[in-house]
Amino acid sequence: MVRDGRNDRSQAAQAELPGLEAVNAAEGSAGRSDQPAPAERKAQPAPSTDLWETAFSRENMQRALQRVEKNKGAPGVDGMTVTELRSWLKAHWKDTRVALDEGKYRPQPVRRVVIPKPDGGQRELGVPTALDRLIQQAIAQALTPIFDPEFSEHSFGFRPGRSSHQAVRAARGGVTWRRGSNGSSMSIWSGSSTVSSTTP
Repeated sequence: MVRDGRNDRSQAAQAELPGLEAVNAAEGSAGRSDQPAPAERKAQPAPSTDLWETAFSRENMQRALQRVEKNKGAPGVDGMTVTELRSWLKAHWKDTRVALDEGKYRPQPVRRVVIPKPDGGQRELGVPTALDRLIQQAIAQALTPIFDPEFSEHSFGFRPGRSSHQAVRAARGGVTWRRGSNGSSMSIWSGSSTVSSTTP
């Protein structure tokens, strides 16, 4: 929701999140599990509260900080590690929140990292700063409950309560592989259709 008086948020930010001092260690983080997703998901109504305030509320920011700290990861272009983030927030969160509220916050460029692949190739990764990861996590936590129920039941990537292991199990459940008696042909039965392939 866009407001004419963006300063209302800035003033609220001054009283909110004085450093995110305490994260409830007993609170579970929203992670992936090997438990199957519910069979039916229903779309949730749009929240009645302002999404912006939900994303940057004290409670949501604390959960986001806990998640970023748990995930660890390398520092971004600014060199700040995840372990340094909490103390940095104590000194700078109010200014960061004001910049967000006023539309002046700009994410830093991602740091490019090249890691070796087992096959001898290389894989490029982009590493955001710890602060940008925190803000991204906070926004994702506010948006996921709204949009996730609309996703396909057959979608497993980067979704809470779902994992790549579940995707593999689901794929295996619909496909049976059989090799011919001479070892030269393989047939795949999927549902009622049959696909056959012959190897030389």
